[in-house]
Amino acid sequence: MLNNSSVTNNQEGNNNTAIINSTLEINNDVVVVSAFDMLAKFKNDGDYNGIFNLMKQLGDMAEIQHPFYPHYKYKAMDFGDKTFVDHVPRSNEDAELYPLSYQGTFNISKEDAANFNNFNELLNDAYLNQRDIEVDIVSLKALIAGLEVPTPFLEENIKQGTWVIKPQSLPAPVKLRFLAISNLKEIPIFDCIELGLGSTDNEKQTISVDNRRQENCKLLVSLIISTNELNFEDSTLTLNDTKLKVRIKEGFEQDVEANKQLLHFLTLSKHKDLRIFLKNIETNKNFMSASGFNVDVENMESLEKQLQLFERLYVIEQFYDVLFTIPKVITLEEQDVIDVIENMMQNKTIRKKYNFVTITTSSRECVNNLIDLFEKDKNKYKGIVTIASGPNAGLLLFDAVIPLEKLETTYHELKVEDLAKLKRKYEDMEDGETIKIKLIPGENKEMEEKYFAKI
Repeated sequence: MLNNSSVTNNQEGNNNTAIINSTLEINNDVVVVSAFDMLAKFKNDGDYNGIFNLMKQLGDMAEIQHPFYPHYKYKAMDFGDKTFVDHVPRSNEDAELYPLSYQGTFNISKEDAANFNNFNELLNDAYLNQRDIEVDIVSLKALIAGLEVPTPFLEENIKQGTWVIKPQSLPAPVKLRFLAISNLKEIPIFDCIELGLGSTDNEKQTISVDNRRQENCKLLVSLIISTNELNFEDSTLTLNDTKLKVRIKEGFEQDVEANKQLLHFLTLSKHKDLRIFLKNIETNKNFMSASGFNVDVENMESLEKQLQLFERLYVIEQFYDVLFTIPKVITLEEQDVIDVIENMMQNKTIRKKYNFVTITTSSRECVNNLIDLFEKDKNKYKGIVTIASGPNAGLLLFDAVIPLEKLETTYHELKVEDLAKLKRKYEDMEDGETIKIKLIPGENKEMEEKYFAKI
């Protein structure tokens, strides 16, 4: 018990109310006030502000215990159930004067190491493909200005969890308009190509840029540039020895738009004076230029015909909001369907010749009506209009269906080939039985078809 004791406290601090873990001399007795004592007192008093102020003081004191304070301080961060401690510089100047680095040893999986000649190649691949490299850390230490500094929890943390080397982010791709100029005429190629760094080859001294990360483009455009041939004229990169590769991206080989774009590009090679430009969309200035290119094509005329076909198919896709899956070979029947759809788009009638018409039916009423129609005029030739429709009617082309409202067919001269035979068939016809009726044309063997799309 302390009676009439005098207390002397000459410590520096915040208002000198209480200093954590401080030692006070009271009448030659020593009293130690610990942080735990103060936490217990704050809790008993219900002073939760005091508890958290004390915790903040403890954290602040821990941070400035750094060996390189005031240039660095410790910063604790919690990830799940683990605490990591970082070395935080006071300023950029301190970071430059006293650079922080880590030194250690680690193992890389055989799968990662097998495909590369050295570690730099592995790092370069991870950077270009933006993938992590998983490592097994054996030892790790932090150094500031070349001197090892203690890093709390580092040793126990490296023994647990998964560690990876994360690549730096790639520079943002440049959005470019791809165009060509021939005979002073501008020829658009691609409205927007986002070119980013693809790869580098120090031995061949080449840089590759491509648009592999551009999701809204179905073609892969690659430029393999020789670093020895780089030449800047008026802020424009002029390429004299460059390989330009354009191909359809994986997954779009049967896509109409992708094939149309590729064929359009390939047919440009017929222009002998062609010059290619890449223009920066944001600044509207030329970013890069290159002389004409050659394409190994045996028959340019065939290539142009293919382009015309895909241009027609692209118009159909846009008009009816469908997507075709193009086969390797387009049959004559499929080409006929394309013609039919184009006529339907333009509200045109299709005229063609015919030799006979066969009607297949199981309806006795239909047969009876047909007999009555021709019998009353002694089976003379008649003009007949037929209408075909149904809830699921449609034109099937390349795995896409264009719904039909109806098909209207007009025959100018038509009669039953053998009316007497048809009457006998009708008399013997049983319910549900299917029969065929043959109709033949007169002198006018032309028929007209008109397709109506369902709106």
